[in-house]
Amino acid sequence: MSDKTITHPGFIRKLMDDMAEVVIISKSGCASCEINGSCSVSDMEEKIIDIKLKPQDNYKIGDEVVVEMKQSQGTWAVLLAYIFPFLVILISLIVLTSADVDQGLSGLISLGLLIPYYTILYFLKTYIKSRFEYFIKA
Repeated sequence: MSDKTITHPGFIRKLMDDMAEVVIISKSGCASCEINGSCSVSDMEEKIIDIKLKPQDNYKIGDEVVVEMKQSQGTWAVLLAYIFPFLVILISLIVLTSADVDQGLSGLISLGLLIPYYTILYFLKTYIKSRFEYFIKA
């Protein structure tokens, strides 16, 4: 994968010993539209990210920063959150219906398979979180 980066503006909300809690505003394409107030589709969401600080960093609460992450990490996030669960449902539906399981039951079992999937993700959250690194762009 490439070394391209994704950036988001944000501000520092909290400082711990060697960590900064940064708030970024995630906007849909509609949120930046001039007439988004008259449309119910506009979407803005605050996201909080913990970023490990370097010893030489000298930030204060409220400082505006630019948060950066590798594009390949964004790709993995999409795979884990959307693509893999979709494949779990699709493959299990195909296998169960080809095994002559009732269609309604096949659907319920396929949806039920998401419970172990997300349970596994929950127990691996510390590992997954360690694989996603964010930086404050200098």
